[in-house]
Amino acid sequence: KRVCQLAGQRHYEELTACGVKIYQYQPTMMHAKVLTIDRVAALIGSTNFNRRSLEHDEEVMLAVLDCEFTDALDAHFDEDREKSVLIERGRWKRRDALQRVREAAVVPIRRYL
Repeated sequence: KRVCQLAGQRHYEELTACGVKIYQYQPTMMHAKVLTIDRVAALIGSTNFNRRSLEHDEEVMLAVLDCEFTDALDAHFDEDREKSVLIERGRWKRRDALQRVREAAVVPIRRYL
């Protein structure tokens, strides 16, 4: 899982420069894929939003149209965000050289992750 984390962290600088807010969950690795839309709909499952997951792996995603259910998921997200650290653009940009080397080291295998 650390390799996957490094592969993702390689993009933090570019994402935060575009205004994306990244919260890194602290208690453990968060593997849930949950998407809520306009407090009405939710998608939950194992599908990643990448080509391999969508075309190759046998992944499952459940679509739910229910305001109460979606509100519960949004509340869980807010609770999880309280246990997370916001990745600040300026601070991340100044990360140490060893972190950058680790991120670069996973580039050759990132398509297999």
